[in-house]
Amino acid sequence: MVSARFDVISFFLLGFLIASFVMRWVWNSLRKDWPRLPEIGYRTALAGMFVWGVAALLILTMISGARELMTPGAWKKVGLTYQLSQEVDAEEARNRIIVDVPSMASRVGRLQEIRRELWSAAEANGGRTPADRKLVKVPVDHWQMPGEMGVEYEYRGDVDLGGEPKWVVLEWAIYSDSPPLELLSDGSIRVHDVLPAAKAEALPEQSSGTPIQPVDADDAINPIESEGQ
Repeated sequence: MVSARFDVISFFLLGFLIASFVMRWVWNSLRKDWPRLPEIGYRTALAGMFVWGVAALLILTMISGARELMTPGAWKKVGLTYQLSQEVDAEEARNRIIVDVPSMASRVGRLQEIRRELWSAAEANGGRTPADRKLVKVPVDHWQMPGEMGVEYEYRGDVDLGGEPKWVVLEWAIYSDSPPLELLSDGSIRVHDVLPAAKAEALPEQSSGTPIQPVDADDAINPIESEGQ
């Protein structure tokens, strides 16, 4: 930390000294066209750069203050700069981890509800999951993972339920110390080994997960059997 701050200060001082030298050279070069301009030395250039720096800082501070007065609460300080509150809040939400993890029974139960309706829709679609999840008769709130964040499941459409097992519905990795679950095309619900990232460009083509293990007595559930298609 100390070394990083020293590097920043050293860089700033070097830039200040170089800028003062450039200012002195430009000023004295102008004397060729305007002889009335007094010749300045390096110390005078340093003083001039300092005064201009203070003036620029004052102007920028006034602009920041006016911006805050015109749009109160719209900006948040992040480090040495400011960002829009909406962008900061969205970033915090993406990086947030739920501490109060819903019970395994509630998470599995939600996937079972989706599975029943999804399998019915697939039967009417030639054994393939609908391309758009809006075609599945599942209440909108059931597409949201249990918990306070209201994050929606990841859905993969147009999957052959009679083919090689692939995930169809997948949880995001938002539960602390608890891996996400996935609903496979063979009807089983398993623990997903590869944690999906919210900013991932692509998700794994198929799961290499492990079956769900029974939980504590309070939340105990029977081992999940694959349902017929």
